[in-house]
Amino acid sequence: MALHYEASDKLFQQGEFAELVASAPSHDAARALEPRHRVIFANALALVGKLDAATQFAEVDSNEAASPNIRSQAQLTLGLVSWRRGQLHSACSQLQNAVRLAHESTDLSRMGWIQVYLLRPLIAG
Repeated sequence: MALHYEASDKLFQQGEFAELVASAPSHDAARALEPRHRVIFANALALVGKLDAATQFAEVDSNEAASPNIRSQAQLTLGLVSWRRGQLHSACSQLQNAVRLAHESTDLSRMGWIQVYLLRPLIAG
C-alpha cells in the first residue's frame, strides 16, 4: 500500500529512497495519485535504478496538462534515467528543460538541484 504524500515526501527528503520505492504502487494504481505524489515515486525509482518504472511514472506527468512544477520534476526524472542509460545528449536536453520549467514555477531550490544533476552529463560529455 502506498504511503500518503506527506510520508512519501519525508522519506524522499531523508534520502530513504529504497523504503519509499518499497511502498510504490503499481503503474496503474499510480495514475490515481496526485501528480506531486507520483513524481516523488518516479524520482525515487530512478535514483534506485528502477529505470523502466521511473520512466512510466514520470511520463504520466511530462505533458502540457501538468503544472510547470510537476513537469520539471518529471523531466528531472527522465533526465536521470537517460543519464543512467548513457544517453548523455538526451539527459542534457531533458535536464535543461527541467531547469526551464523549475524557473517558470519559481522553485529556486529545484532549479539549483537540477543544475547539480545537469553537471554530470555535461562533464561526462
